[in-house]
Amino acid sequence: MNKTTKIVLLVVAGALLLCGLGSAATVGIGAISGALAWKNAADRVTAERAAVEAQRQASEERLSRLQREFDSAKKKEEALAERLSSARDEAERHTLEMELDKARRERQAAASTLGGAQPKPPGEHECGCSPGDPLCACD
Repeated sequence: MNKTTKIVLLVVAGALLLCGLGSAATVGIGAISGALAWKNAADRVTAERAAVEAQRQASEERLSRLQREFDSAKKKEEALAERLSSARDEAERHTLEMELDKARRERQAAASTLGGAQPKPPGEHECGCSPGDPLCACD
């Protein structure tokens, strides 16, 4: 082998070595980028789940409060109706009828509010899209 052939072989070997190192670096960078993207997506899903859980708890607390208000208004109405049935004079009867009418309106208002306060199942959007859907327009 002459000197020129040795130099050509060394240049070709060096070029192949550089291509191999470049490919390894590209694969390494791609793996790191993919791992970071996967971790970011997992973090986003975790945050969305926490937000849905917080919304569910708030809805349940609101529903519980409205249920207590409704029950209280119903008991008040029943107590007034019982007092009205045992009223002795017209003035007392008239006062109790007015209070009973007011209590009925309060109970009906509580019932209508309670009817619209049912919590949404976790993960459901108003438009029906699933959480994290990239094509969802209601987010």
